[in-house]
Amino acid sequence: MDKMEFIIALALGAAAGAGVMYVKNSSKAKDSDLAQREVSRLDSELENQQQKRGALEKENAKLRQEILNLRRQATRTGDETMDLEDDLKDERRKVAKRDQEIEELKQTLYEYKGALQACKLELESLKNKD
Repeated sequence: MDKMEFIIALALGAAAGAGVMYVKNSSKAKDSDLAQREVSRLDSELENQQQKRGALEKENAKLRQEILNLRRQATRTGDETMDLEDDLKDERRKVAKRDQEIEELKQTLYEYKGALQACKLELESLKNKD
């Protein structure tokens, strides 16, 4: 092999090696680019999911607070209802007591009417004797 052929062979080998390196680098660059895009997509999706989670946590906290408020309101309403029921029982007792007093007064009035009638009859009989 002469020097010229050797130089040509060396140049061809170097060119082939450079071509292979270029193809490898190009392939690595494409893979790296794909990987970078996938990382960017996953990062974006992660951020989106974190925002959704944050919104859901806020809504969850709001709902828990609403549950607490409703429980407090139910307790107050229950207490008010029990107070009203107690008041109603007291008023019913008062009405029953008044009804009993009315019946006693009716009985007393009936007795007084009877006594008055007896007095009238006695007075009439005394008038007739004279």
